[in-house]
Amino acid sequence: MNDSPLVSIVMASYNHAEYIGAAIDSVLAQDYSNWELLIVDDASTDSTREVLIKYADSRIKPYYFSINRQDHPRNYALKIARGEYVAFLNSDDLFLAGKLSKQVEYLDSHSATGAVFSHTKCIDENGADHQFHPLQELFQQPNRTRHEWLRWFFHYGNALCFSSAMVRVSAISVDSTSWFNPSLIQIADWDLWIRICLKNEIWIIPEHLTATRVLPARRNLSADSVSNRNRSQLEIPCAYQNFFSCRALAEANEIFPELNDLLPGDSTAWRHYLICYFASCHENQDLRRIGYQEIQQLLSDDSTVELLKEENPRLMRNFFLTAASSALQVQAVPTHWVYYVPNITGSYSEDYAHRFWREFDRQTVSFSIPKPSVSGKIRIDPSDEPITFQLRGLRIYSQLTGEIIWELGADTFNQLMVSRKVKFTQKNNYWIFHSRKPDPHLILPDLDFPNIAGKWLDLELDLSREMYR
Repeated sequence: MNDSPLVSIVMASYNHAEYIGAAIDSVLAQDYSNWELLIVDDASTDSTREVLIKYADSRIKPYYFSINRQDHPRNYALKIARGEYVAFLNSDDLFLAGKLSKQVEYLDSHSATGAVFSHTKCIDENGADHQFHPLQELFQQPNRTRHEWLRWFFHYGNALCFSSAMVRVSAISVDSTSWFNPSLIQIADWDLWIRICLKNEIWIIPEHLTATRVLPARRNLSADSVSNRNRSQLEIPCAYQNFFSCRALAEANEIFPELNDLLPGDSTAWRHYLICYFASCHENQDLRRIGYQEIQQLLSDDSTVELLKEENPRLMRNFFLTAASSALQVQAVPTHWVYYVPNITGSYSEDYAHRFWREFDRQTVSFSIPKPSVSGKIRIDPSDEPITFQLRGLRIYSQLTGEIIWELGADTFNQLMVSRKVKFTQKNNYWIFHSRKPDPHLILPDLDFPNIAGKWLDLELDLSREMYR
């Protein structure tokens, strides 16, 4: 036995007696032997203890809790782990051939890498391949820089298999006391990956070196269930706080390269505000809520508000209007708005699209978009589906000066264009927008954007839904 194992393998277990033996056997079958396996049983009520006592290998060290969740099982193990590297293995998953040796070799030769992962294959409760399970495709990720990973985590969430991870201890904590947030159950690993990427590169070995067991009847801790969704809603904001940390804000331009063109002023406050803006525009309702709550917190500081208002005097009005239509209610059915700005050829493409999810009912809806770099027309797609609404006003402002650049009125109505799918009619002091087919659009008149002050435009629409007659 090696008294100084290079790799500490951490396994938390709870009522996995029928699978934990196979998990341990997959460690014993590795072609790399300089490891210790720390198994923390979280007060299982099945025959897990009887399975564990059958293993006489001195490298396997079981620990038993008398009360479920009396401590964080993995943090408990990490406090006594002796390895330079820590590998994680769920008690129902498997290491596949060469997993440890290939990851140790990579970490030994790449000192800037904080963690190494692998692709994984999915298996069912009997160990048979489950190759068409969506998790297998999700975990088949390409390599990215740490900044690219942080951007991915922000927009899409976790995409790294927990049991495939081997982490350099020094990448997260010298004394292993700040690994997993003990209050997180559903997203603790994702939170850890974010924190690692704030300091270190990670690497994925593009081989199936891990098998993830997908259990029936929602028995996986990550399965979609009411209890897991409730926990996730509480936990997700905690993970996103990493993106508003001092370290993340200092590197915000690398995580979100578009900031280089969008920042009205390159200050920490503006980086913070625009990251919140990205969140508030997101399709995911949880992320929209986080964005608005973080903006609310940011705007509670008078000095920050004054700094931001120097470049955006419409700041508080925008927050007032967008928060009101942000579709954060559980029962909300938001409308998907897409604003296309002209590219250098004057045409429209997805690369120049800005997306928003808003609900409206007799109110003013506000949208902030980056100012186009060339003269041209803005195209508005107000819905993915046929839609009818009453439009009482439409205004375009310079965000920097607060001045109106263009306004819809009786004398400017003819400057608008609509798709052939749309009937757009004037009635007294308002207009009816009615589309018979999905993907309608409204095109605003030509504007000389390069000569408009500032980097952003605000568009306000006074509207309400209407039944078409």
